Amino acid sequence: MLTHLSSDQIESTKEQWLFFVDKLGIGEKLINALKNQEKNVITVQQGEQFSKQSEGIYTINPCRREDYDGLLQNL
Repeated sequence: MLTHLSSDQIESTKEQWLFFVDKLGIGEKLINALKNQEKNVITVQQGEQFSKQSEGIYTINPCRREDYDGLLQNL
């Protein structure tokens, strides 16, 4: 329950979108539509290890739990 948050804080939390994307590009249209609406979109791509590629773009190795931990700590 979000009773301790103000309505402005609740609104801003609705603006956060986290996408785990693949190389097929299926989510790209949705991601682009959200970005066009000025939503904050964070994308996570498959890679060798966790890293922050740029603002809002991360890579993780989906087989490594510590990569998910690193991602969540950075969000």
